[in-house]
Amino acid sequence: MITADSTKMMEQAPWTIQEYLSHAIDCIDSQGGPGYSKQHPELVGAFIQACAIDFLAGTIGREIQNAGVRIAEAIESISQD
Repeated sequence: MITADSTKMMEQAPWTIQEYLSHAIDCIDSQGGPGYSKQHPELVGAFIQACAIDFLAGTIGREIQNAGVRIAEAIESISQD
């Protein structure tokens, strides 16, 4: 369950992107050599987008799963009455 309001999520967004950026630089440079990420900012952008999409997909999947559990529990409680 997401408990943060829109303002809190907006405030956290730059920290999330900073984390993605740091990992992008580390991962890209580990594959292409020191400074490779700086020479190829398009890879950094693509890495950050991929991280954000992966996080979004996981979050949506988790919420769908949680909703399914709640629906199943509600149906079970109705059928027991």
